[in-house]
Amino acid sequence: MNLEPFDFSEMVNETELFQHLCYYHNEATNNMKIISFNKALALENFKRIYRLLRLECTEYDKVKNRDYIFANPIYCQYVNNIRNAYAKPTRVTSYSNLSSNLYDVQDYMKYGFNHIFCLNDTYSFDVDGIDNYLGRMCVIELENFEVYVGQLDLKLFSIPEENVESVSILFLGKWKQLMINDIKRIKLL
Repeated sequence: MNLEPFDFSEMVNETELFQHLCYYHNEATNNMKIISFNKALALENFKRIYRLLRLECTEYDKVKNRDYIFANPIYCQYVNNIRNAYAKPTRVTSYSNLSSNLYDVQDYMKYGFNHIFCLNDTYSFDVDGIDNYLGRMCVIELENFEVYVGQLDLKLFSIPEENVESVSILFLGKWKQLMINDIKRIKLL
């Protein structure tokens, strides 16, 4: 997936910012798991993430964005997270630093956005209450620690013999299917 940097001279939706943060967080999290069985793929994926971060940093350093970023605390925090995630990794083409570099990206995405990434047990998921979230903007944390922000939609399918149900969430302009059994925490945004 190719994320486009924001043009802060136009109004940027907070949900879109949150989705970018979640994308970087989830990619870093998933690639930390990939390292154990395919370091080459994890390094290739990290380089892609790093290029996206560089593109965003380059865009946000432009004069046309500067005043808008500093005028909005959420924009400012978002840009700081992107800059830190880009600046902190070292030896970005090295296998020996790969795990640390991915961790840095994952960790920097969370700063200042605890309401997205640090859901406590108050928001534990109860399958019987799923209808309360349908059609609304939500934050969803999965059992594998991936985090998604977006509008939740109707259950897509149910296979009674396997007891499998799913919902879809509008994430980065596409509907992503999430298995209900994989949802750990959920919160209205």
